Parts: sequence; C-alpha cells; structure tokens
Amino acid sequence: MEKLKQAMILRNPQALSSKYIPRRLPHRDAQLRQLSIFFPGVEKSSAFFKSVQLIGSVGTGKTSTALLFAKNLEKSFETAQIIYVNLKMLGDPSPWTVYTSILGQVSGRTSRSLSAGEVFEKILDEFVKKKATSFLFIVDEADELTSSRSLRGGRVVYNLTRLPEFGVENVLGVVFIARNEEWNRGLAPEEQSTLGSLIVRFPRYTLPQLVDILLYRASEAFSDQSALPDTVAEHVAKITIDLFEGDVRKALDILLYASLIADSEHSEKVTFSHVSRALAQILGRSSLDADTVKTLKQLERVVLAATLEILKNRESSYTTEREVIENVQALCERLQLPEPRIEEIEAALQRLHDLGILRISGPLRIYAEVVPIDDVRSLILK
Repeated sequence: MEKLKQAMILRNPQALSSKYIPRRLPHRDAQLRQLSIFFPGVEKSSAFFKSVQLIGSVGTGKTSTALLFAKNLEKSFETAQIIYVNLKMLGDPSPWTVYTSILGQVSGRTSRSLSAGEVFEKILDEFVKKKATSFLFIVDEADELTSSRSLRGGRVVYNLTRLPEFGVENVLGVVFIARNEEWNRGLAPEEQSTLGSLIVRFPRYTLPQLVDILLYRASEAFSDQSALPDTVAEHVAKITIDLFEGDVRKALDILLYASLIADSEHSEKVTFSHVSRALAQILGRSSLDADTVKTLKQLERVVLAATLEILKNRESSYTTEREVIENVQALCERLQLPEPRIEEIEAALQRLHDLGILRISGPLRIYAEVVPIDDVRSLILK
C-alpha cells in the first residue's frame, strides 16, 4: 500500500482544473496591472466609478484574470465585495434575470412577483443601505447581452454603467467580459457611449506561454514537478494550438485527464501515451468499423493505414504530411501496389480530413481522429 501511495503523482488535481484560480497567472501580469490602474483601491480618493471591458477569444484568461484581481481586492480591502454574474450560466440574459442574480448576491433575497424595474430599484436601495461596502461588478459572457437570445440587454448595460446617476456612490465600477471586440454593436448609440472605451485586451497564448502555464500548474498539482516532463508539456501545448486555437482551458483539460490516467496506472510521470489516450477521449474518437472502411477508396485506406502505423510506433498524437507520404510509398512498395503521385496522396489526405477521420492542422501536423487499430494491414486488405 505504501508503494502505491508513493506512485501517485497528483497531490492537488484541482490545480489542473480550468475552474481553478491560481495564485498567479503567467503571462497575464500586464492585464492585471491595467485592472489595478483602473481600480486602485476602495478608498474615497480613488473609488470613482469606471466601466471596463475585457476582450479576448475563448481560453485567453479573461475570467481567471478578473476573478484573481477580484480575489486580491477582497483580500486587501475588507470593505470590498465582488458581484459576479455569468450570463450564459443564467440561461436567459433578460434584465429581470440579471437583476435578480445581482439582488440575490447583495441582499440574499429575491422575488418572482417583482418586475425587472422593481428588482433594479431594490438593488439601488440595498446599495444605499450598505454604504460601508464598496462593490465591483463582473459581468461575464457579456456577448449574450446583444446576441440573438438577448432581451433588451442594452438596458442592463445602460443601467449598470449609470449607477452613480441613480445616487449610488459605493460601486467601483463594472467589468464586462466579452469574446468579440464588436460585442456592443447591437447596443443603441447612447448605450455604447455609456459603456465607454476602457478596454483590456487578451491576445491568444503563444506556444511558449502555454508551456509556461502548464508547467506552473504542474508545480501546484504534482508531488514532484518532474512528473510532467518539459517535452510532454510542449506536446500538450502544440495540440492545444493546433486543435483548439490555443484555448488554455483545453490544455488544462488534456493535462488533467492524462494525469488521472497516469495516476490510475501508478505511473511516475505523465507520458506521451497518457496524453494521446486523454485526447482520444476528449475528442470522442472511436475505432474504425467495417462499414466506414468500405466507403474509402484503396488509396485512402493506404494513406490512413500509413498514418496510423506512424502514430502506433511513436509516442505522439500527430505526424507530418512528409512522413505520411514517405510511409505511403513504403507501404505501396511492400504490398506491391502502384506508387501514387504526391498529388493523389494529398487528395486522399484531404478526403480523410473532410470525412473527420484525420485532422490536418496547417502544413505541419496531421492528427488521427480515430483510435489507431493494431493491425494496419487489415485496414488495407478488407
């Protein structure tokens, strides 16, 4: 039993969760500094109302940055209180739903018998009652306010950004988190104007940045940081950029899944094999069946077999077009099949990509979207 305990590599698996807010966020120091400039504290001298937008693609650290800033603010100032509203989690971005969520966090009391306007008035009353508290609003998934599902979302923006005009003096401001730079185009001109132009932008993570993030999270998650080799962290980062547009949440999901597999096998470290199996589960890959094979032309079967053969013989989740072409030529020679032209191999690769069996990510990497089979020859000869 003692040996098994020593073999467990995960000390704090929560640190690999995309929901976990770590003590620091690598490569988001600049964004945190900008928020600190906009909201330096809750003292009377600096606490004037501001409307700020955090803009960036999915998985660029917007929410984590906002919540870490909020967490530090509450830790530094006992009188600070954060009100966080995720519009997608509410399911309905209507003013009534948004205001009810806010009122519940301010007073703990809500009522279905009140209109949206009446709920908003109650929110104003609660702010007046709690003058000693300084509030900061965080409105996540703000795109929902102007999406096809929204219902007068602009009124929410207008009211929340004009709280000082309603006599509210103890709200530091509102932080809107959105994916699209043009999320506010659906607002009326006066609503866009009151939203302001204080914007903090979040660029996509680069490959080295993703590696840094994964290694940092590993330092919190694993008993021994050597349990995540640098090469494996870079492999996960490459997969994330190729298949998930650099979404750091996906990178963490892959690493968490791979780590749980490694732990279940009492492995001393996360390997390429663990990552490949985790990726297969996340992508929902399935094994090839006879019916699918029958739909493929002979060259497509050879190309697929060549790809799976490469992946089977290495610790990786991807291969390159050049390697596939070379292995197709070698397979054709071994099986005494006519050697295809490179253009024909490329066309077969494209066809397999269109069918969702392979995934081509630019000119550099090719991923198998199905679980590799043990006998690649049987794939060709069926």
